[in-house]
Amino acid sequence: MECKIIIAEEELLRRLIREEFAQAVDARTRKAIERQENEGIFLTTKEVSEITGYDRSTIQRKIKEGIIPYSKKGERQYLFNKQEILDLQTKGIIKKAKSTQKS
Repeated sequence: MECKIIIAEEELLRRLIREEFAQAVDARTRKAIERQENEGIFLTTKEVSEITGYDRSTIQRKIKEGIIPYSKKGERQYLFNKQEILDLQTKGIIKKAKSTQKS
């Protein structure tokens, strides 16, 4: 049986390579994020709210303003690097939640 080699157009071949590469990177990124989540490196929006005292809309506004760095998990879930949030608090860029305990 004779093998025929079909040579794809250069642009089609480049597009296919880019797509495969993007999928591989996405898979590795997802695995890294999941591993870091399990190790407690990332915080959810709720957890950031608890340690800053900001409500959800304030966190979203600060994300849009570029003040709070984030990663996304899926389409809707934001994840925040715990150390970055703590560093921003130490620098006074974002606030720390006030203690609600009575003395």
